[in-house]
Amino acid sequence: MRNEAGLVLTAAHPAGELSGGIAFGTEPAQLDMRPLVVKQLDYDLTPVAGLSLMGHFVKAMRPVLNRLDAELPMTSGVVNSDIVRSYLGLLVPGKSDFDAIEDFRGDAFYKQAQGIGLLPSSPTLHQRMDGKASEMFDFVPSMIETLLASKRPDYGVPAVGCRRTSTRSR
Repeated sequence: MRNEAGLVLTAAHPAGELSGGIAFGTEPAQLDMRPLVVKQLDYDLTPVAGLSLMGHFVKAMRPVLNRLDAELPMTSGVVNSDIVRSYLGLLVPGKSDFDAIEDFRGDAFYKQAQGIGLLPSSPTLHQRMDGKASEMFDFVPSMIETLLASKRPDYGVPAVGCRRTSTRSR
């Protein structure tokens, strides 16, 4: 389909189209935009997409985290590996404040993506990181070595730019 200027028009863009195609002249083009609808959903959206990727790497660190729990056992409450997983999950969106863990209190995706069994409260996270930091820090080199040696996630090959080869003879 061509417009009056002879330009080829393609399918409509989801955000809107220039009503007269692309026109080079003195008159500004008219933009027809779709209305923006903002509404409350029945469920919460998780704004942290990087958690699933981080979860992949936390899963690779499972042997080191299991060793952390074995060498620094807790008699009750949140295990130390869940403390580390929770704090790493806070660092993904750039939150280093212990109180930020409360924002994820009812977020099932946050716990599932990180493999967290029991999400610590803000005071528990703060007290444990302060009280056990020196002992937990001894496990950091093993975690780094495990991450560097772990298998990278496979995102597949994008289909962009691939040509189909015809099997028909010419």
